[in-house]
Amino acid sequence: MNAVVTLAAVIGGFAALGTLVWAMVGNPNMLGWLQNRFRNSPPAPPPAKRRVVNVSWSQLETAATAFATRISVTYDLVVGVQPDGISLGNLLAGRLQTRYAAMDKHYPKSKRTPFFVFDPDKHSRSLRDSVTQFTPSSDIVNPSRILVVDGVTTFGNGLLKAQEEILARFNNAQIDFYVYAVDQSRLAACHPEIADRVTYHTIVDNYVTWLHFPWDAA
Repeated sequence: MNAVVTLAAVIGGFAALGTLVWAMVGNPNMLGWLQNRFRNSPPAPPPAKRRVVNVSWSQLETAATAFATRISVTYDLVVGVQPDGISLGNLLAGRLQTRYAAMDKHYPKSKRTPFFVFDPDKHSRSLRDSVTQFTPSSDIVNPSRILVVDGVTTFGNGLLKAQEEILARFNNAQIDFYVYAVDQSRLAACHPEIADRVTYHTIVDNYVTWLHFPWDAA
């Protein structure tokens, strides 16, 4: 009996829906309203585009000076990670009056399909892993505290790879990080274990802002 009642209710519901649709289509006023409603609907907003912010040498020098005068620790070595950390690391090493070494980073050719973390029109992230190479001068021996420098960090993966490469040579070193700009929320979400070890000059939302350094190609 319950099954019969349920089936009747379902059939009745479809019949009522059909009647409503027929009434809407057959009513010129209702049909016109529907056509105008969807025709006049505003288009979906375009995907967000990043604004490019130029960073000058003067701003970098100001950031380096501010960091050097603020810290109370002594670094035995500053390591600049290619590309953005090379010049910035040199600036910081000069302000801190300590040794400097560069870390090479490049991306090998790969057929793996890239994915876009943000809008795919200009700047992209790739599934390819970066390859780092750290070959400090032979007279740099057992530095106890090292500062790793990069321009911007979003997820922190580059900083962690640099740390891994350094610890392979100087396994007892304490490593800190400095970047000119950090995407703080994404770094904290991806690698909270290093978020509080990263000193920065400014915070950016890398979804909407792209920093253009003096050494970047036009």
